[in-house]
Amino acid sequence: MSYDRMGKYHQQFVAGFTGDVAGLLASQYDGTNDWCELNEASFTSAPQSKLGIISFWFLMDGGDGVDQRIFKLAASGGGVERVDLKRDSLNLFRLKMEDSGEVHRVVFTSVTEFTADSTWHHFLAAYDTNAATATFDWYFDDSVESPTQNNFSDGAIDWTPGGDTTLGAANNGGSKLNGRLAEVYINADETLDITVEANRRKFISAAGKPVLLGPTALLPTGSQPMWYSRLGDEVNAGYGENLVVNGALVSVAGPGA
Repeated sequence: MSYDRMGKYHQQFVAGFTGDVAGLLASQYDGTNDWCELNEASFTSAPQSKLGIISFWFLMDGGDGVDQRIFKLAASGGGVERVDLKRDSLNLFRLKMEDSGEVHRVVFTSVTEFTADSTWHHFLAAYDTNAATATFDWYFDDSVESPTQNNFSDGAIDWTPGGDTTLGAANNGGSKLNGRLAEVYINADETLDITVEANRRKFISAAGKPVLLGPTALLPTGSQPMWYSRLGDEVNAGYGENLVVNGALVSVAGPGA
């Protein structure tokens, strides 16, 4: 199975398929010129939800000891990160999420460090901020992560951007990513118990390889997520809008190649 940059899908979609897939493309961010953004616009039906799942594959090419943004959704004016996921200057991953009043509801920092190497890694997190059922689970490469909890409280995460929404950089192109991304999946409406192995297998195989999520990523939960990039990070097969490329992203072999 493979995809090309023209959007052609090269394997018949098979419902329930969970085996390894190969031939995925990734987008390479050079850390200098390249990032994607959606300026001052809202995702279609942008949710305010207490549930969510984030999954993607990454490979760091450089920039150790420097903040590098994976994804950022800004509130009004662009300066406040309503949703912010980055590899920070300590080489740790940090996820921060806020409600519509810019109150921190989810703030976790990994204990595992990631520096430049030639290895693809998988990020998987799922959360529920409802007080009665509150959970936050995080896995790297199918191994459980025990992150530092900086904040975790009951409140709906607001995914309505008032400023730039960016992939591979912060707003206005700051903190650029020097690395590669593939299969970026952001579900802002639903969650899964990823401590259950069968649910993790919806994103990563037992062999540590990518699995087929479906052309619009319906397979993990049965619903299309807000964001799913499978052709190139500017192409969204989820229900949100596409982003505009700044610079020139290069398509390279992805995980499982």
